[in-house]
Amino acid sequence: MMARPLTAKKHNTDQPKEPKPQRRTIWHVYKAVPPRFRILLGMGFMGFSMVGMWASDKIETMYPPPVENRVTHITHGSAAQSEDPSKRDKPDSH
Repeated sequence: MMARPLTAKKHNTDQPKEPKPQRRTIWHVYKAVPPRFRILLGMGFMGFSMVGMWASDKIETMYPPPVENRVTHITHGSAAQSEDPSKRDKPDSH
């Protein structure tokens, strides 16, 4: 009896290939979430932000900045530091 030669199995090419999954943007993922969960997620982010702002204010009152870094007067959007004015950088006069 003669042995059969080893051959690779043929894949069935009659069946259509599955399409590759499309990459979804974060907006599509967000829109796929149920509306109630989106509302809760938004409220969670707002709550987290409020707690962070509250905590930063509490920490700032517990540990105030050094005197040399405190803002003493604000004029036209620029902060004048409570330091010796003679030590400030002077603009070049060309």
